[in-house]
Amino acid sequence: MLRPFMELPGPLVQGAAKVRRSRAARPLGALTGGFLTSSAVLFALLAFTGAAFGVGSIPVSGRVATALALTLGMLAVDVSGLRKGPYCRLTLQRQTPKVLDHKYGPVVGSLLWGLDTGLAWTTIRVSTATWVVFGLTVLQLAPWWSGLAYGVGFGLPLAVSTLGPRWRAGEEGGEPQWLVRLMYRVRPFVRAGCLAGLLAVGVLLAWRVLSGG
Repeated sequence: MLRPFMELPGPLVQGAAKVRRSRAARPLGALTGGFLTSSAVLFALLAFTGAAFGVGSIPVSGRVATALALTLGMLAVDVSGLRKGPYCRLTLQRQTPKVLDHKYGPVVGSLLWGLDTGLAWTTIRVSTATWVVFGLTVLQLAPWWSGLAYGVGFGLPLAVSTLGPRWRAGEEGGEPQWLVRLMYRVRPFVRAGCLAGLLAVGVLLAWRVLSGG
């Protein structure tokens, strides 16, 4: 995903690194903007759908119980899937096509990439946590601006990891291979973190059900 931002002909020296980061800023901004836009619109639509169907008029206890059932079900899916592969089976088993930047250019291609990935369910996931957050939003238990938080949580780490480090000379394709390797190494920990998060949400919802809140 980082290669379209960082490709630049010639050897990478300190001056080239500055130009590389400068040229990366526009497609990076387009990617983040597209991601933020689609995620914000998606979550706002989910919240609006819930409101339009009168979900907010259902007693909180009923909505919390429904959310608890959803969370426990998704947690069970994640636990059962630990031995079946590294990815969640309840999302599309696809990634955003890498040809977008070659077909439409680094800026427009990155924008389209962001619009696609910002929808969350259209690309490979490691956890069903996405569906739980969707459900909480429809049930009016999560705010409509959750998509904005999701987009910022994506954009800030990407900007830091892309523009911040000192790039090493001679890496294939101009892509920071250390970062690619790091992403693969932390994937099991991300999955474990998602499981822990789902468990924490389940415990919180169970406590609210038992306390009558």
